[in-house]
Amino acid sequence: MYNPALIMLANLRALFGVFVDIMFLRRGPEQLPASRMLLAIIGIVHVVVHSIADHVFLAPFRPGQGSAVPSQVLATVFMMVWFQFALRLAGKPERFVQTMIAVFFVSLLSVLMYPLLAAMLPYAIAAQESPTTATPAPGSLVLLAAIMTFWIIAMLARVVKSAFEWSWPATILFVLMSSFGVPLLLGLIFSGVSKAA
Repeated sequence: MYNPALIMLANLRALFGVFVDIMFLRRGPEQLPASRMLLAIIGIVHVVVHSIADHVFLAPFRPGQGSAVPSQVLATVFMMVWFQFALRLAGKPERFVQTMIAVFFVSLLSVLMYPLLAAMLPYAIAAQESPTTATPAPGSLVLLAAIMTFWIIAMLARVVKSAFEWSWPATILFVLMSSFGVPLLLGLIFSGVSKAA
């Protein structure tokens, strides 16, 4: 007997299984459904979760600045344009939807970095204000942040390598540009806007 609820539950379970495999570097985005609806949902969730995390953990360190929602929306759109352009250049535009679902899933996991950044920021601020007397961040905190950063970059590299079918050097270069270059560019854009205002 046809039961839509059971079919939907089975599909969700299969989707969750693919996400878990992406987390543990066992599968790439090719196993995800090419669903624009799923991409829209995960994109919106990405913006909301990152905006909330920014408000809770990082906003107290920059009083007077507005909501992080506009910068998160722009970052999401910019990342989609960046990957679409790269996939077109690589001759694989049909992989865009699956790749972006995987990229946004990895980015959702990166929200776990916010509490670590919030814990490390007071040490960084103290070091700027008084370099001679400031104490460094605890080694365990720095080590945990380094492990988390490596894990996120490794997941993103696995996704990019599967989607683009590039060599590891090209994959790592693209991932580093995506992870650090794009946020740096957006930071420069928003700092310029805030100075102009």
